Amino acid sequence: MKMRLLPLLLALLTLLSACSGEPAASTAVSTPAPETRAESTAPAETEAPAFQPLHLLDREDCAFTVTDITVDDVWGYTFHVRCENRTEGSLFFQIPTASCRGWLLSADCSLIVGAGQTADSDFNIWPSDLARCEMESLDELRFRLSVTDPDNYSAGPVAETDCVLYPTGLTEQELGPSPVHREWEHEAVCADTEDFLFAICGQDADNIWTYNLTLYIENKSQQDLTFSWKDVEVNGQEADPWFYYTVPAGLKACFNLYFSEDEMKAKEIESLDFVGFTLVVTPADSFQELYREVFGYTVE
Repeated sequence: MKMRLLPLLLALLTLLSACSGEPAASTAVSTPAPETRAESTAPAETEAPAFQPLHLLDREDCAFTVTDITVDDVWGYTFHVRCENRTEGSLFFQIPTASCRGWLLSADCSLIVGAGQTADSDFNIWPSDLARCEMESLDELRFRLSVTDPDNYSAGPVAETDCVLYPTGLTEQELGPSPVHREWEHEAVCADTEDFLFAICGQDADNIWTYNLTLYIENKSQQDLTFSWKDVEVNGQEADPWFYYTVPAGLKACFNLYFSEDEMKAKEIESLDFVGFTLVVTPADSFQELYREVFGYTVE
């Protein structure tokens, strides 16, 4: 039967509001563990109280609220949000990155809201992303919410706040250590330096996209690092995958890299057998190369 998530009861502790040029404010929210149950012929139990909105940012010029959190096996954790623009110009609401227990996650939340307007949106933390990070549940979600003027990005943020949510109700003390990366059968470590580790785990056989590789990165440094590939070849032919990935300081990341199916078929490449590339690592805020090396990986 279809599983249905009952509304979550949340306790909210909010320290927020930061202006451009000031340190980002901090918001911490802890919630009881979400409950999912199948339909039953048994007498109905008393339903949990309605979800209490989480006001993560509430200023004279803008506001950002989590209006609901839902969980299911397909979409994972869905955060329903409301963005309010209380100014006379457009505002850009964005969550550039998110993390859970030391692992980088993709939140993919960005929205431009017109002057004086309110807009609803949502973002997901996918089950597949959690699985690659050796996690079954989203016990913690850390992210920086940034609000900027889309017509003047160089002016810096209009407002920003660092947020910490605990969707399953665990506290920071109850989380335990960060999950350890599980080495894949055909994993190859390309580089392991003082500042970072870069490895190719292998091909995800369960992925619906044929031309993929799973990569694992640890940023051991105190600065955000950007990883990119140059001079890429697949099975001896030049290829052009888009790989430009930033990992914040101290975080780990495990994700899929995709090659264009149209490009592969046009070159009559039926499968990834060998991938060659030059790995380039730079600080996220500059193009100064910290590392450059040529590698080749045989896909098994």
